[in-house]
Amino acid sequence: MNYDILETLYGPGLRPEDWAGEGAGNLHYDAAPPATLSVALRAGAETVILARTWHPLGSGGDVEVSVNLEILEAGAESSCLVKFNHQPNTRAATGISVRAGAGALIVCLKDREIARRPGGLAPGRFQVRLATLGEFFAVWVQDDCLVEGRMDPPFTDNEGWLAIEVRRTVFLLRSVEERAIAHRVAWTGWTRSERLFSTRFEALADWTFNGAAPKVADGACVFQPVSLGVLNRLFEGPLAVECRATPLPAPGCPSAVSDAIFLWMLTHPQGDLLEYLRGLPDAALRHYMPLAFYWMDFGGTNNATTRLRKNPNRHLIRQFTDPARLLTSGRTYAITLVQAEHQVEFWVDGRRWIRAWDARPLRAGHIAFRSLISPLVIRELAVWRILPCSE
Repeated sequence: MNYDILETLYGPGLRPEDWAGEGAGNLHYDAAPPATLSVALRAGAETVILARTWHPLGSGGDVEVSVNLEILEAGAESSCLVKFNHQPNTRAATGISVRAGAGALIVCLKDREIARRPGGLAPGRFQVRLATLGEFFAVWVQDDCLVEGRMDPPFTDNEGWLAIEVRRTVFLLRSVEERAIAHRVAWTGWTRSERLFSTRFEALADWTFNGAAPKVADGACVFQPVSLGVLNRLFEGPLAVECRATPLPAPGCPSAVSDAIFLWMLTHPQGDLLEYLRGLPDAALRHYMPLAFYWMDFGGTNNATTRLRKNPNRHLIRQFTDPARLLTSGRTYAITLVQAEHQVEFWVDGRRWIRAWDARPLRAGHIAFRSLISPLVIRELAVWRILPCSE
């Protein structure tokens, strides 16, 4: 798997509030550099589970996650299970896991064994690393690639929670690091060519709405919670969608503002999109899950995350949780959404936040905006044909 590292999203340092221990009455956090979490599993404490808690929706997308432990004591009955992208609230097996113990290293996709090597658990450094990129993944132990493969459809085992389950051993959790990655490809720039559409929202005849009715005032459309507004015109890429977007305060919202949602290349894979939308009773999210589109949720989940997904099946591509890339109530943002052949991009105020490579791009579709909690004001909407150029 060939990829480039873009930035570190978490770690490598540890914070005690980021981890919850089950069966870990003797969990100890050492704040002195380099910080560690240590657990001693001796008589009366056979198993401990450390679970990531630093984000309410787990992690994932196109990322590399590295878990670094130091095994201090291990015997014949010792084992370590590292679970990536598991979903704790479902009975079905999810994600990708690596188990060391009983003389073997075993990798599982969901509940299916996909790789086995002689190994086990012994005192010393123990590092497990997972990369998920598009539909594919790779797993390393001690810098040795155990397996590369393709996730099962719908390719959603690339997000979830991280947990470490250790049995009958003494160990230190030295570091955990999550880094954003991207395909190693020949990226191209783009330039605006023909303007395909523009509006200052003098009227809404070109739009189909579900849910709450919008308001039009002073050259802007105010999308009210909960609603979806779809521009009736079908566009073919490559294109760039530009607008000015202002999320408004949401009464009763714990974070004051949440969920400015942008959709592009929206289609119905099995029918007429506009006819389907006109038959919907409301704007509940479940109605849109069968549809295909790129989905940018800026400040989602009570302004805890900004993430790019591809539908159907909610495939996660990129996620940020740092405050600089979350919403500020009442602030106006210059937004650009791009479909440039295999490249998908998201720009804010003239800076590219996301550039991802899509092996199976959505090449045509509609543009839409969704308001979930905060009213969303959209002004100066324009759609441009774009042409490739050197960066």
